[in-house]
Amino acid sequence: MNHTTRWPGTICVIDTETTGLLDDPDARVIELAGVIIDATGREAAVLQTMVKPAILTDAGLDVMRRFNGIRPEWLENAPTERDALRALSAWLYAYNYPSVTSYNLEFDSGVVYRMDGAREVSFNWGPDCVKLAATDLLDPGGKWYSLREAIRDLDLTDHANSHRALDDARAAAAVLHQIRVRTNGDHR
Repeated sequence: MNHTTRWPGTICVIDTETTGLLDDPDARVIELAGVIIDATGREAAVLQTMVKPAILTDAGLDVMRRFNGIRPEWLENAPTERDALRALSAWLYAYNYPSVTSYNLEFDSGVVYRMDGAREVSFNWGPDCVKLAATDLLDPGGKWYSLREAIRDLDLTDHANSHRALDDARAAAAVLHQIRVRTNGDHR
């Protein structure tokens, strides 16, 4: 399946940092970031916020410590899940509600929909996930590419994979732009 020809010119790429994976019903978003890029790959706007999760278990604290380095005290005065979603919605509205995607759309949309207040907002989820498009471009029919592998194989060495939401959203946006350029799907 070709995942590289349906990208709109202006798109928002989001990333989340969480306290676990989708199979953990207590896993919650603790950091949310988005980058809006235009058809040329230029960064038009950025949003980044920590999120105070509605649920924070000992297992979630361990994930925070081991994988993303987010400290619990950083979340004490952070916006609630509901407030973070409202801020994301208002930010997208200010930019005419572009389509929203992510490197791993199934995961990020899944954890966003799990947030308190998710039924109060709606997002224009994009046509596809950047990971699938990267795989189609770099290894058609092959294994799914991690963000780190896509960065490496697309020679985007200035984009680190840090397990922080804004860095990863920017890296995924750069991968998406390279996909559009290399497939003539950049809508210029």
